Amino acid sequence: MDFSNLNRPQITLMGSAFCVVLSLHFTLQLVSQHLFYWKNPKEQKAILIIILMAPLYALVSFVGLLDVKGSKAFFMFLESVKECYEALVIAKFMALMYSYLNISISKNIVPDEIKGREIHHSFPMTLFQPRTVRLNHNTIKLLKYWTWQFVVIRPVCSVLMITLQVLRFYPSWLSWTFTIILNVSVSLALYSLVAFYHVFAKELEPHKPLAKFMCIKGIVFFCFWQGVVLDILVAVGFIKSHHFWLDVEHLEEALQNILVCLEMVVFSVLQQYAYHVYPYSGDVKGGAGLSSTGFIGGLISLWNEDVVQVTDQYVHSRFLALVGKFKNGPMEFVVINVYGTLVEAEKEDFYGELLNYVTPINLPVCLGGDFNAYLDPKEKMGKSQNWHTIDIFRSFVQHAKLINLPVSGGSFTWCNNRESSTWVRLDRFLICARFIKNFPNIAQFL
Repeated sequence: MDFSNLNRPQITLMGSAFCVVLSLHFTLQLVSQHLFYWKNPKEQKAILIIILMAPLYALVSFVGLLDVKGSKAFFMFLESVKECYEALVIAKFMALMYSYLNISISKNIVPDEIKGREIHHSFPMTLFQPRTVRLNHNTIKLLKYWTWQFVVIRPVCSVLMITLQVLRFYPSWLSWTFTIILNVSVSLALYSLVAFYHVFAKELEPHKPLAKFMCIKGIVFFCFWQGVVLDILVAVGFIKSHHFWLDVEHLEEALQNILVCLEMVVFSVLQQYAYHVYPYSGDVKGGAGLSSTGFIGGLISLWNEDVVQVTDQYVHSRFLALVGKFKNGPMEFVVINVYGTLVEAEKEDFYGELLNYVTPINLPVCLGGDFNAYLDPKEKMGKSQNWHTIDIFRSFVQHAKLINLPVSGGSFTWCNNRESSTWVRLDRFLICARFIKNFPNIAQFL
């Protein structure tokens, strides 16, 4: 193709089309990776919806360039498509965070360890809510409603705005009314996300929530503020139309769409980092991984390939078992990395499944990790004893014929860091008699 014969509008259109293709390329690459490692549909469905935001914005902006002299209703329709999808993405982002923490509003599942945490509201929310609120099922449900209201309000307002534009009844006061409603709605949705993040920042840290959120908010931020800057530049006369067939208002729309096409390439690349498939691939050299489930921030087991040869592995939703042997010896053994469930109602099933896996093993076995349970009342200080969990854990250890190794250097492994502190030993190693026979000097320290 001879580019020398192309005029500026054609070159601009081709450049924008190339940016759209790049956005689609990077996004579809990430989509295909998640589909290949499709291990957690609940989380990965939300991720797919979120990462499709960048190419959708690019495509919609490119359509706006194709009909650069379109009507106000046409451009309002394109803008509404982007903003309605933004509302869906914000809701899906909140659902993704809930999934990471194993919170289910519909099933009334809220892990015991997070109940009672404090949410500190700031102005103007203190006009409608107490400054400090204790976290419970109703509080989390309220945060969800604050997010989802934008999913409803945004499309309803869009339909009304487009209809009124077509009917040529869209005075400035009505435009300002819709603007105020939508800004209050989106502000409330974003506020709920920020409040949620502040409460669970520590548990969410392994999932890079800030990077994920900035990919969403960055798209919205650039689209909004560059629109404001363009409005100012038009108002002061810096941007002028030099074409009799294109007025300055349509020129401003064209510039906004060109910038969006360019920026979506950048965001589609950033999403490769923020929404990487690694947590679901389990593809680690000299290691094995397990993606997060609820408050379990994922599991990873690493070994020195020069010393240990791993011959098999088993991945459960809450534990990771490795069969291996030292390269300088024939003895095989099994090491199981455990992260027990926080949900009280799930503990009996979890330890039943772990027992079913451990019992048939005819090799030396070592289990280690955070069991989210304790064996003896002396291992907990501060809060009332959980005898139900003690009985379940004791029964598991007894039936699996495991030995609870003595610990030196301390008594507890976890504290809730509150004014009325609770201390408890949740982390430990459990071994069978054959394991201690082969490793007689084994010990554990805090």
